[in-house]
Amino acid sequence: GTESSENSSPPTMQKPPITLSSLTKSSGTESQSVLTWTTSTVASETGGSAITGYNLQYQLSGTWTDLIADTLVATYTHTGLTSGTAYEYRYRAKNVHGWSSYTTATIT
Repeated sequence: GTESSENSSPPTMQKPPITLSSLTKSSGTESQSVLTWTTSTVASETGGSAITGYNLQYQLSGTWTDLIADTLVATYTHTGLTSGTAYEYRYRAKNVHGWSSYTTATIT
């Protein structure tokens, strides 16, 4: 006999993760910010493979600088900040298939 495709699982996605959804300042002082971001284990968000790293950058005067190049953490303490200055951040996730698009956030 032939097998019915109705009982089979849908094919597993194998692609880079989708863009991440949130970067927030969870705490801090005038000269530092503790930044956190959302992580996911949902296949539709991770691209079907586990997240293996994050890249976090900030921009000041038009130049993007890595704060985290490729590390599997979901928090970062950015120190040496100037009180009242808005900093622009961007971050992305990766799996074995590559990097997601950047998500940006401006945090004061």
